[in-house]
Amino acid sequence: MTTSRLARALNTLGYLLQMVAWVVMVAVYLPLIQQADVAKFLLPSASLRPAPTLVPHTPGSVEIIFMAVVVAAVLALTLYALITFPARVGASGDKVVKKAAAATLPVLTQHRQLSPKSRRRLTLRLMYYIRAGSCLVPVVLAAAAPSDTIPPVATMIIATTCGMLSLVLFSAAYLREAHLAKP
Repeated sequence: MTTSRLARALNTLGYLLQMVAWVVMVAVYLPLIQQADVAKFLLPSASLRPAPTLVPHTPGSVEIIFMAVVVAAVLALTLYALITFPARVGASGDKVVKKAAAATLPVLTQHRQLSPKSRRRLTLRLMYYIRAGSCLVPVVLAAAAPSDTIPPVATMIIATTCGMLSLVLFSAAYLREAHLAKP
């Protein structure tokens, strides 16, 4: 649905900022999750065996070459991931929002026939509302966050800043797409 490269880039930045807010929310709520009975099922239990003591030795030339190849491969893989990650986040975010809007649109229009122009306009608007609503969820979670791990003020600042910036980016992308949708 997103046809403009600028709108796609703005949406991608919005999704990345939302990911930052969600990572903070996971860090805040992780102690509660770990204390719950669900954590015992999901998280592995810690081993009570002591760690073996290792005796250091100097590596040989073959080991040094092998380590250099492994380090180079890991650096190349990291660079590849850093280059492709934002595009994949944007594409998958757009795909999820588009599917949600497509599933919701018939319910909102009570299964009436729509012209292609009005269907596109309503779908764009619905996609914007879904994105805007998703910006509010981390802010609401931050408002109810426990004060055990991260100070509540810091949590609110991070969640609100990421949410507002995401909302601004999503709004700019929506305005760009709405402008392109007009004949």
